[in-house]
Amino acid sequence: MKKIYLFLVAVTATVALNAALPYNTVMTEAIYNSSKVNASGDNAWVSDKNGFRCGGSSAGAFSSPAWNWDDKYVDFVLASGVPDQLSFNYQGNDVASTGVEYYVSESADGKNFTQIWNTTSNSVVYPSNAITLTLSPTTRYLRFCFSGNFAGYFENIKVTEKILMGTPSAVTLDFGTVYVDDVVEPQSFTLNWTNLEGAAVPADEHFAVTPENFGYIGGYQITTTFEAVMLTNEAGEFASTIDLAGRGKSASVAVSGTVIKHEQTIAWDLPESVYGNAVLPLASASSDLECGYEFAPEGIVDYVDGALVILGEGEVTITAKQEGNYKYNGAEQVVKTLTVIAAIDQEITWEEEQTYSYTVGQNIAYPMPTASSELEVSVVIEPAENVEIVEEDGVQMIVFLKEGEVTITATQAGNDMYNAAEPIVRTYTITGMGSGLESVLQNSTDKARKMIYNGAVYIVRDNQLFDLTGRQVR
Repeated sequence: MKKIYLFLVAVTATVALNAALPYNTVMTEAIYNSSKVNASGDNAWVSDKNGFRCGGSSAGAFSSPAWNWDDKYVDFVLASGVPDQLSFNYQGNDVASTGVEYYVSESADGKNFTQIWNTTSNSVVYPSNAITLTLSPTTRYLRFCFSGNFAGYFENIKVTEKILMGTPSAVTLDFGTVYVDDVVEPQSFTLNWTNLEGAAVPADEHFAVTPENFGYIGGYQITTTFEAVMLTNEAGEFASTIDLAGRGKSASVAVSGTVIKHEQTIAWDLPESVYGNAVLPLASASSDLECGYEFAPEGIVDYVDGALVILGEGEVTITAKQEGNYKYNGAEQVVKTLTVIAAIDQEITWEEEQTYSYTVGQNIAYPMPTASSELEVSVVIEPAENVEIVEEDGVQMIVFLKEGEVTITATQAGNDMYNAAEPIVRTYTITGMGSGLESVLQNSTDKARKMIYNGAVYIVRDNQLFDLTGRQVR
């Protein structure tokens, strides 16, 4: 069995934009043929009249009976937009007739027409004066109708388009005085328009407006609210306009405002005199921008890698400055005079030992090294696990825990006033106990001492040897 498919296609009348009756243009034959969407009775374009006729040119043009008094009409579709006025002339046939009526109707949907003009004159043989009618803003279709025998003519037909731009609700917007990078509250204004597609464009880059585009074809008595703002990324006095334009209409709103830079100050706690090893404080700007420096004479202090560096001795005048940027004005310069005094040398004193060779488990008084500057001396032991330094009854003691070599280095790095001291390095040799364990035990006191024996850590106290759990081994 063959399958039969039945396709039902619904056909509706659609009119492309370029097939519509254009605005602001007197109808031509081409426009007549393309924009005509419906007609009844005999109708045709008549070139010498620059228009069209409704009905036949003679009684014989109609079907029997020859005298046909029915309405003859032609419908046209308008282009998208809002119509304003319709103008035309009308004219009768060469032969005057009675019972003549001309009329024009308008419609929003092409179905329901409302008559907006008519005349019953039957004596108009030659072209009438121009007729001008105001159309409804929703009109999309026009019907031209003639009733009577013979024919009626409609000539020089033209429809104008309503395009309106009102006056902005505010003609001047003043944003006052603000600082660079401040957030400025937008100011608003409204604009009434009809059938308008337009753009809002600031004439100066220091202002902005939203929306940038507004309106649409066919809109009627619409109000758009705009928000304008002054941009604050640059200092200056600005006065310009926001220009509103579209479809031959224009308006503008004056905008103005002043953007100023922030002020800044320099703070600098620089002493009057320092020693040569001092770390000099930097000047700071309230803007947090980096300060620059000038030195007179040069060669005593310099600015290197973000720090003020002392190069020599003597008196120097230092000028701190901050020239500002797009956001800040330049700061008032700060001038300081600095005297740099030579740093003092120092040395480390460390009492010499009688011997530098000891046995695991021995302990000796450990005299601490001192510096001539009276600054604290640092001591570094390597390897640290071979030796322990303890304090007993206010005396520093060194306990040798593990055989091998131990290096003890005494240093003093100096400060603003003093140069670093020459380090002193001492090396101790620690030998295994062997039979010396008994000697270590005999010389032990009630003070607990750590010692390393046969690779393990023990505690020596009161002639006894304990492991780290407290269990007595010897």
